[in-house]
This record gives sequence, structure tokens and C-alpha cells, in this order.
Amino acid sequence: MIKTVFFDLGDVIVKVYAKRIYKKLFGSNYYGKIDFYKFAQKIPQVRDFEKGLISPEQFYLSIKSKINKNITYSEFKDSWNDIFEPISGTIKILGKISDKYKTAILSNTNILHINYLKQNYDFFDLFNYQLYSFELGSIKPDKKIFQKAVQIAGSKPEESLFIDDNKENIISAKNVGFNTVLFNSTDNLTDVVEILNLN
Repeated sequence: MIKTVFFDLGDVIVKVYAKRIYKKLFGSNYYGKIDFYKFAQKIPQVRDFEKGLISPEQFYLSIKSKINKNITYSEFKDSWNDIFEPISGTIKILGKISDKYKTAILSNTNILHINYLKQNYDFFDLFNYQLYSFELGSIKPDKKIFQKAVQIAGSKPEESLFIDDNKENIISAKNVGFNTVLFNSTDNLTDVVEILNLN
């Protein structure tokens, strides 16, 4: 029986427009989301920031050195944070789920993004637990983060449902013992409604 439903944050609860960061940092010479991620993955500090190993100021300086652009910390934060839009369909179903089940966010993210989202959106009140990589010290798909998540939530993996848009994360969660749903759009949240008998 499912006791806790874990949601990824980016592209499940909020749409992430990553190309906006690239455009603001590099100007009109940008190539979109895929290239930004390739750029980001080459910078160890991105993952270090998501693991909580470096401060926002250290992260800013590392990015600034890579893009070779004179940008203030305040300007950088504005560019870094201005990428989100709530997915209304998910939040609507989340409201129904939170009435009957424990709910949790389980996300690879950083303190700048979370602070920005909490200042601008109120859906966080729908969650019993907010589990972030920068606080847990590990990132998906590392199985350690899933093990920590169920320990904190007081649920066994087989009593947990994990919703994520990343196949690699879904596979890792399955290997730990979670029930899973691969998120493609709010349409396939009908699978969650059926699993949880919310009809």
C-alpha cells in the first residue's frame, strides 16, 4: 500500500526554461536548452552546488569565470532564477493527493532556486517533506538519496511512489524498491490517480 508520494520538482511541478539562463548569460548567441546542459555538466561546481558543497557566492564566481562576462552577483541571481513556471495540472492533482497521502518533494536543486520558488509560489504548503539534494548531500540517480528520502519520510520503498521526468532517476528508484511513474505531461498523471484510487 502506498503511504508517501515523492515528486520531482523541475519539469514535474514547475516547468524549467533553462535556455533563458543561457540567453541572459551569453546574450543572443545561444542555442537552447540542450547546449546549456552540456555547458553546465562540464562545470563541476554545478553538481557541487546541487550537493551543497559550495556557497551561492562561490558558485557565482565559478560561473562568472567560465562565461567571461562582467556580471554582478545580483544580476547573476536574477538570470539564474528566472526560469520557472508552475505546471497547473500537476498542482491541481497534487492537491487531491495531499488530502489522502503524505507527499514529498525529492529534487536535485540548489538553495538559490528553492529560495526564489518559495518567495514566489505557495504550492510548498501541499508537501509534508521537502527533500533537496543540497541539503541531503547527494543527487539523483544516486541510490543514497532515495534511501535517505524514505528514511526521513518514515516509509518503506515499496510503500512509496516516485514521480520524475528523468528515466535514469526512475530506474534508480525502481532498483531501490520504489513504485514509479515516468512523467511526460500532466495527462499521464491519470496513472497516478488510478494507482492511488483517487477517482
